[in-house]
Amino acid sequence: GGELGLLVWKFDQLVAVLTRIDEEAYSTKGKWFLETGFGLLSGQHKNFDTIEDAVSWVGRYTFPDSAHSD
Repeated sequence: GGELGLLVWKFDQLVAVLTRIDEEAYSTKGKWFLETGFGLLSGQHKNFDTIEDAVSWVGRYTFPDSAHSD
């Protein structure tokens, strides 16, 4: 089956691809996963309880000096 996904853009740059976990393994069903990160997020992999948590974390982690000016 397909997975629900979300592209995360910041300042017109693709910074992350998030996917919703549909598997029962490890009690992660319904959580969100940082599938792929670009730039400062390259090589990062992380689970989040909600999409809001995921997007907030990505926003804080990318371009940290400008995160407060959004």
